[in-house]
Amino acid sequence: MQTTELRTETSAIREQLSRIVAGQGFVNSPRMRDFLTVVVENALAGASLKETVIGVQVFHRSPDYDPNLEPIVRIEARRLRSKLKEYYEREGAADPVIITLPKGGYTPEFARRALEEAAPVEAAPRRNPLVWSWVALAVCGVLAFSLLLWRFTTSRLVQTHPGTAANSIRSIAVLPLTNLSGDEADEYLAEGITDELIGTLANISSLRVISRTSTMVYEKARKPLPEIAKELNVDAIVQGTVTRSKQEVRITAQLVEGRQDRVLWSEEYTRPWRDLLKLEDEVARAIADQIRFTAGGSEEIRPNVQADVSPEAWDECLKGRYFWNKRTQEGLRKSIGYLRESVRQAPDFARGWAGLADSWLLLGELWLRPNTEAFGEANAAVDKALALDDTLGPAHACKAALEADQGRWDLAEPEFRRALELSPNYATAHQWYAEGLLDHGRSREAIHEIERARELDPLSLTLNAQVGGILYGARQYDKAVAQLRATIDMDPFFWLAHANLAAAYEAKGMYREAVEEFQKAADLTQESPRLRLLLARAWALEGKQAQAREAQAELEKRFRGDADEVSSIALLDVALGEPDRALAQIRAACSVHGDPGFNRTPFYDPLWGNAKIAAVMKSCGKQ
Repeated sequence: MQTTELRTETSAIREQLSRIVAGQGFVNSPRMRDFLTVVVENALAGASLKETVIGVQVFHRSPDYDPNLEPIVRIEARRLRSKLKEYYEREGAADPVIITLPKGGYTPEFARRALEEAAPVEAAPRRNPLVWSWVALAVCGVLAFSLLLWRFTTSRLVQTHPGTAANSIRSIAVLPLTNLSGDEADEYLAEGITDELIGTLANISSLRVISRTSTMVYEKARKPLPEIAKELNVDAIVQGTVTRSKQEVRITAQLVEGRQDRVLWSEEYTRPWRDLLKLEDEVARAIADQIRFTAGGSEEIRPNVQADVSPEAWDECLKGRYFWNKRTQEGLRKSIGYLRESVRQAPDFARGWAGLADSWLLLGELWLRPNTEAFGEANAAVDKALALDDTLGPAHACKAALEADQGRWDLAEPEFRRALELSPNYATAHQWYAEGLLDHGRSREAIHEIERARELDPLSLTLNAQVGGILYGARQYDKAVAQLRATIDMDPFFWLAHANLAAAYEAKGMYREAVEEFQKAADLTQESPRLRLLLARAWALEGKQAQAREAQAELEKRFRGDADEVSSIALLDVALGEPDRALAQIRAACSVHGDPGFNRTPFYDPLWGNAKIAAVMKSCGKQ
């Protein structure tokens, strides 16, 4: 397309402005119409607008607002540029005047579309005027018909194209909403609303929604959106801001086509603080409506939170989930405190009870509290949650994990299936199910589930480490080592990757390397007793008997009566050449606790390899 600069033809520019704002991309977007009109009219008047002036005139911000804290003008300018580009690619493809808004400023530029220069022709003999008139008339008729056909097909494209990009969206990532409140204490709110948008969209079975662990990596990142979309392997990205005042909360949200960085939808919502729950649901539904991804109809979106919960109880729940996501002992302690207050204020709040159950479950699984206490509290809370609302997928996943941890796989597996039916995008449920499947010898299914979990949360260190752990359990040791080394490259200080890598090295007979990795894992967890037990076993296998025996005496006192660690203590005994001692440990555990949870993963190979020990283990109910 050739253009010539256009500066003085004010009437032509205003006529073009009228055509644009009446176009399909602008007619239903009053804010875009106002934005374009303001910058064009000011440019025609010779004025140059500042960002703050546009914020006040177009977006009704107060005169003292800070554009660094609330970049609404920059966000909407990008959307305006995208809409202008789309207009000239379709409806305005033949318009005589071109209006653009260059990046980095708010002064538009104007140009006239140049006519194509005619190709030079050689002199020709004079033609019969009457014949030439008929030829010219015929050519004009063909051109007119072609123009009519072009206009018809173009109008059809304009009607159908807006849905094309949306219909191609099968995967999405919700980036952390930016807290513009000016108060770090409100970070929990921005994270909480982000989580709720993810959770609501994740209820849609046809859409792959990236989990929060992976999207939170980009909280402070300044990467271009196409790069983020490529890293997460998604079609679209949601980004936005949250601003809280004493009485109101404002959310801006954009749906952006990831690979082309093209804004598909953008909106701003301001509601009273007490309507926060309704607002979260409204924003999620608006995004889903824009996606229109289901073939042959729209899938109903289940609200992620019950509508009758008081804003005070919901606020306490958001704080609880914020600290739960820290995955630390102190974070889980605070999480339990906030969630207890949430259900105290709203005893029928199912999500509050489910969050409380998750916190207690993690305290037990991370060995931060005795399992009998932690799992007992978790069981009571999750049963309450499911009694109030049986459609909570994460609550079913928590129940399933508890049943599996307590050796009741026949009850755990149906709960896992129900959880994934209700919340197909819940990566943690896929992970826990994979671990249970592996424990029961179903390694192929376990690999499928853990890979699905990683698809949903590709940057999660835990999931990447557990992919390696599942491969180790499936006896694919070389693949496990490669995966775990790659995870350590992501974060050299992640203890679980080192622990799983140590187990894979041990299975390969690389005892020196196993000791090194178990030592790193123990150091990173401040000498976790369980990791010290595994390290002692690796010492014994490497031939460092004195170190192993010293640790054995200390750790047996530490774990006396703990059924969950009896197998690890027995494995240490076998490594030290004391199978009879191991046999006595397992007999005692079976007589007191029943089945301690033996399985056929490589971890237990030394026990299954001893005929006497294997016979006792079988009598406990696991084969």
